[in-house]
Amino acid sequence: MDMDMSRGVARSIDAALDDFGKQSGHTEIAKAKLIVLGFSGMGAMFAHYVKYDPSRVLAAILANPGQSKPYGMETIDLSDEALAVPQFIIVGAIDSRGGTQRPYEYFRKYWIRGAPWTFLVQNGIPHCCVIKVKMLILDWLDEVIQAPMSSSGSFNAKIDTHRGWTGYVRTCSTERTDSFKEHLWNVCAASIKRVKSKPPADEVPAAWLPSHSLAFEWLAFVQQKEHSEDSFPDGLDATHSKFAIH
Repeated sequence: MDMDMSRGVARSIDAALDDFGKQSGHTEIAKAKLIVLGFSGMGAMFAHYVKYDPSRVLAAILANPGQSKPYGMETIDLSDEALAVPQFIIVGAIDSRGGTQRPYEYFRKYWIRGAPWTFLVQNGIPHCCVIKVKMLILDWLDEVIQAPMSSSGSFNAKIDTHRGWTGYVRTCSTERTDSFKEHLWNVCAASIKRVKSKPPADEVPAAWLPSHSLAFEWLAFVQQKEHSEDSFPDGLDATHSKFAIH
């Protein structure tokens, strides 16, 4: 997979939409905002895509993101414009490939700069399976897409992260390690508080959530001791991606 954003998949997406716009007579498609979802290596690639063209991305969902050097999560340096793009980062607590620590460090790096991002751990889930997060993702998209809209319906306004709720988690390290030889961890406690409230002493920030209802939904999910994969089909550990036009 070519991770260079000036060619490969990223360039193909732009070229295909431009061509589709011309053929359909809807040239606005060439510049339409995108919601991107990528799993594994494609999760890392879409993080790089946000860096490459933040004006094009309305929101990004990065599921079990990870990639080897020089395109790993630790290599991504985002501009202020890029970090303002909402991202929903999902990891599996027993994901021996992408791990938990590097995606969280990516989240934390931009969280402290005010990024309107959400981080979610699925306890007991390896390098696969995000179907159980579907409703939470859709509810999150509904709210973060509405948050920056102007009265004219454009998406040019910046999301105000000084309002809303903050999600916190207490992490518990395990004996398992990922492909980078870093320890995996799960969530053994979580809480939500209004933005600007005093944070819990033994928990770390893990989410910005625009409303109490979404914050409660995130909390109910992340507090589950285990997110069983019994209902998932085999073979979901390959690289998958999707994108939608808005």
